[in-house]
Amino acid sequence: MGLMFGVRHALEPDHLAAVGTFVPENATPKGAAYIGALWGAGHAAAVLILGSVLLSLQFNLPVWMDRRLEQFVGVVLVALGTRAMLHGVKVQRAPAQSVESQHAHWHPFAVGLTHGVAGTGAVSLLAIAIDGSIWSGLFFLLVFGVGSALGMSMIAGVFALPMQRIEALSRYKGFLHMGSGALSIVIGIWWFLKAAL
Repeated sequence: MGLMFGVRHALEPDHLAAVGTFVPENATPKGAAYIGALWGAGHAAAVLILGSVLLSLQFNLPVWMDRRLEQFVGVVLVALGTRAMLHGVKVQRAPAQSVESQHAHWHPFAVGLTHGVAGTGAVSLLAIAIDGSIWSGLFFLLVFGVGSALGMSMIAGVFALPMQRIEALSRYKGFLHMGSGALSIVIGIWWFLKAAL
């Protein structure tokens, strides 16, 4: 059940929007799957570490804190979207060979950490509801994290298939970045407002 929930969790719009800003820079199925796995590793690490503390203390995050963390995710999505759009403008103006990928390998990992911290409260509640045991709750969190990483890795790899074809037409390369960036900004604003209200 933890694995299934983890894979399903990877499909949430804020997660897809975040990883979607990185995929055009690695528009091969293998490269995109790697980016998804990095995001998933960061997400799993945050869920496991913070979730372990919450389970051990039998404590859940207050609603106000959970909302602030979700608002922060919205801000991160807007920042990622802005970065992707600016990179898209550079790609459109310059030959493909002269524009380097803008992100380091730790960027998707750090974004995954952010998402993991924001969602840990709800996942911890679910983990303890399984049978009330801390050890089974911890195992649930571990398997959930693995499911999220696998799910995002597979989804990112699938995303890259059509992008790889578009990337071959160099005149459209920048529009891929700008499109993913615009989508991330829209979802980020929506996510922020949803948490605020």
